[in-house]
Amino acid sequence: MAFEAHLTGQGVDAETNAQGLWSDASGTLELVARQGNPAPGTPAGVNFNSFTSSSWPLLNNAGQTAIRAELTGAGTVAENQRGWP
Repeated sequence: MAFEAHLTGQGVDAETNAQGLWSDASGTLELVARQGNPAPGTPAGVNFNSFTSSSWPLLNNAGQTAIRAELTGAGTVAENQRGWP
C-alpha cells in the first residue's frame, strides 16, 4: 500500500512541507518522501517541492516505491524540475 497525505500542526506550512507520501511495502509503514525534504539522487540543496495526483506512488513486486515529483533548489530549471527520484 502507498498513499499521499497532508500534515498539520506546529512547524508545518501548507506551502512548503505539508505533503508526504507513505508506503508499507517494507512491512512497516514509513515515510517515502516529504515536501521540503532532500530528493535522493540529486545534488545537495535540491528538495521535493510538490507531489500531484499524477505522481501517486507506484509499487512493484519487489516492494520498491516510485514517485513523480516536482523539485526545487539550486540548479533546478523548467527542463529538470520534474522527475522520478
